[in-house]
Amino acid sequence: MNQKTDEILQKIGEKALKESVVQVSWNNPDKKSSEKGEKHRGTGFFVDRDLVVTNLHCVAGASSMIAKLISRNAEFPVEGVVATDIENDLVILKVVGRGKPLPIADSDTVQIDHVLTAIGHPGDEQSEITNVKIQDIRHKMNRFVVKGSFKPGYSGGPLLNTQGELIGIVVVIGTNLMHFIGGTTLSNGFSIPANTLSLLLENKGDVSTFEEWQINPHIQGYIQFIQGQQYMSNGKHTEAKKCFDDAIDLYPQLVNAYVNRSILFIFSDESEQALIDCNTAIKLNPEYLEAYINRAVANLQLDKYKETIKDCDYVINNNPNMVQAYILRATVLMHIDKKKAAEKDYDKALQINPDSLEIYLSRAGVRYCSKDYAGAIKDYDEIIKRDSQFSSTFGIYTSRGEAKYELGDYEGALEDIEIVIESDPNNISAYSLRAYTKIQIGITTANSGDKSGSRKYYKEAIEDLNVFLRTKTKDHTAYKTRAHTKYRLGKINADLGNNASSRAFYREAIEDYNAAIATGPKCVDSYYYRALTNRYLEQYQDAIIDFDKVTELNTKHFNGHFQRGLVKRYFGKTKANQGDAEGAIKIYQQAIDDYTEGIKLKPKHHTSFNNRAFAKYYLGNIQKKQGNMTDVIRHYQSAIEDYTEAIQLHPTYSLAIEKKALIHYLMGQIELDQGNIENANEHFQATITDCDEHIRINPKKPSYDVRLRRGNAQAAQGNYDISIEDYNKAIGIKPNNARAYYDRGIAYQNIGMPDESSADINKAKELNPDIENKTD
Repeated sequence: MNQKTDEILQKIGEKALKESVVQVSWNNPDKKSSEKGEKHRGTGFFVDRDLVVTNLHCVAGASSMIAKLISRNAEFPVEGVVATDIENDLVILKVVGRGKPLPIADSDTVQIDHVLTAIGHPGDEQSEITNVKIQDIRHKMNRFVVKGSFKPGYSGGPLLNTQGELIGIVVVIGTNLMHFIGGTTLSNGFSIPANTLSLLLENKGDVSTFEEWQINPHIQGYIQFIQGQQYMSNGKHTEAKKCFDDAIDLYPQLVNAYVNRSILFIFSDESEQALIDCNTAIKLNPEYLEAYINRAVANLQLDKYKETIKDCDYVINNNPNMVQAYILRATVLMHIDKKKAAEKDYDKALQINPDSLEIYLSRAGVRYCSKDYAGAIKDYDEIIKRDSQFSSTFGIYTSRGEAKYELGDYEGALEDIEIVIESDPNNISAYSLRAYTKIQIGITTANSGDKSGSRKYYKEAIEDLNVFLRTKTKDHTAYKTRAHTKYRLGKINADLGNNASSRAFYREAIEDYNAAIATGPKCVDSYYYRALTNRYLEQYQDAIIDFDKVTELNTKHFNGHFQRGLVKRYFGKTKANQGDAEGAIKIYQQAIDDYTEGIKLKPKHHTSFNNRAFAKYYLGNIQKKQGNMTDVIRHYQSAIEDYTEAIQLHPTYSLAIEKKALIHYLMGQIELDQGNIENANEHFQATITDCDEHIRINPKKPSYDVRLRRGNAQAAQGNYDISIEDYNKAIGIKPNNARAYYDRGIAYQNIGMPDESSADINKAKELNPDIENKTD
């Protein structure tokens, strides 16, 4: 507001207080309507030498009144009433004595953003002057809406322009609207235009005493209505409803009574009754926008979203500055998942009322749901900047922390959560959120290469979850999260070579997974990760049981099939090492079946083809020891097909290329033993081709096995000179591995270099005395 204008209005207000503005009070403070025993009822002002105007609700129910000019300590007993306008909450009183009337201006000249001064008596012997700005002009409803709200006691006071002329009469009364719609508190201040008062003055009549005046059923109805509003504002809904019922019986055309009663029906979830009242109010006054708003709320309760939006649209079309309609429509749009449209409505609401923290909060919620976390954070920042108490009450730091978490700003999220815990150490949920945040910081730290450093965050996360679970002893998610964290610590310690610590964390993780399953017996994740943990503990049978449960609960759980296949492959190898060939064959076949199921779910998953090939390779190896060469060839050939498919899906898949080269070499040996020279050479050449490809795609990662394998394939074809080059490379990579020396010694022997051959074979025996009995 302009400083010069403020100064002018201040002087005008002071002058009016000295000459024209009075405090109107009841002379019967013991009446029920004055529940707090307050004599003071409101403000009034002279409009003629012996006429004072005030709000009807300040007078209704009084048996006698007095007007007092505080500046002169002059009292003006009220003789009676000369005019009443129930619809506009105005009454003109005849007083004993004489005062100075305020000049009345043409209120049609007022425009939005005009600055005026309001004068009131918010307390006994207390006067105030408040400069306000016109926020909205509602011609059809015959009122000005001011920005902000007035204190109780301003009712009936004048609203003056810079010429000291009356522009409006202040009304401080129940809003006739739901007081909290979509997260915003509504203003309780408006003004009746001065032109309405001028018309009432023209039609004033003879003086009626209070007793005569209040006999009128309409006045009696209005008294009940005012009493109902007072009850409602004090939360006494039963008493309020009875008053509104009585008001309607006495004055069936009293629109406000229907609108206010609709609020009570909404509060009590009697939405259909609320609709009836709103429809009646609209029938009596089709321009009464508050009735449309309340009807929209009732329809929202009934999930009638189209009807709700229709009422909001009507209100906005008739009053584009009625913020409640935008907020309510935004609420509906969120219900029907139109988040962007909801956000636009909140944007508009904030343009109208930029000081409403509740609207910022609601918009932040929309942005969060829309995954516009940065936008939500901006709104939370604005709230925190403006009002720390509001931020504390509505958990803004927690909400901002969650938004930062979703945005990946885990350090920022941690700062906000620390503030929450510092201010409220008993906020158990904050410990849970801090745990999740520290887990993410731990993951980020580990991924950056600092696995050792990540352990600090994981351990702190476990401590926070311990705090949370001491109170929330049945929280399935917390048990599962703590188990996951211990599982991660187990893996990290294993990677760092701390095997004893690793196994201890794995065992603790299993205990938490047990608790998670006890509190959530159908949680697939809990079974899945317990199975993985059992796998790392080499408890393969327990792992298989859990993976069975995973695939039972979710037959299309790809990783359940994939990991079960992997565990069965390991278990099969254990069986084979224990000499249980038949048991191993059975387990390997089950592993193959699992990989086949996984491939059905993900036909292009190259690792599944690779792992199925592994299982077939191991199956072939066992049957090779049993002499079942037909089955060996079948499994090896099938493994080659799987490796080929894996490579087609992932052309630089080094592991598959290397293993395919190995199996081609083994197939070549089998064909050679069976006298099939041509077939053998085809396999040896395939081995060389695969090894060439592996070397090509890994120029900076030379492989000992690949060089050895290519050397063996060259030697098998009689290319000893070439094979020696590969053996040289292999020895350069692993100078203490006996196999390359031994195989090079044999190659030297075959090209007539006995000294070199003897030296290599002796070196091989020195490194591994049993080398001559070792075969692939």
